[in-house]
Amino acid sequence: MPAILSWEEVVARYPNEWVAFTDYELVGPRAVQGTIIAHENNKKSLYQFLSQTVPPGGNVAVRYTGQLIKEDALPMLWVNSTIS
Repeated sequence: MPAILSWEEVVARYPNEWVAFTDYELVGPRAVQGTIIAHENNKKSLYQFLSQTVPPGGNVAVRYTGQLIKEDALPMLWVNSTIS
C-alpha cells in the first residue's frame, strides 16, 4: 500500500515537479498530503498520463512543488480537479 506523504516530504522528494494525489487531504491553500499516483516535470505530460489512467469521475489533486507565483496569490490559482 502506498504511503501517505506530508507536503514537506513531497516537496523534498519531488522538487519543482507536478505531483498528482489521490486519497488526499488539503492542508492550507496549496499544501496537500496524500498518496502520490504520478509525478512529472511537465504539466502536460502529467495530465496526459492521468487522462489515460484515472477513471472518469476520479478525484485527483494536482500540485506543483516549486514556486509559480507569489504566495499571496495562491488561493486564486489552485483548484481540485475531477478527471472526466
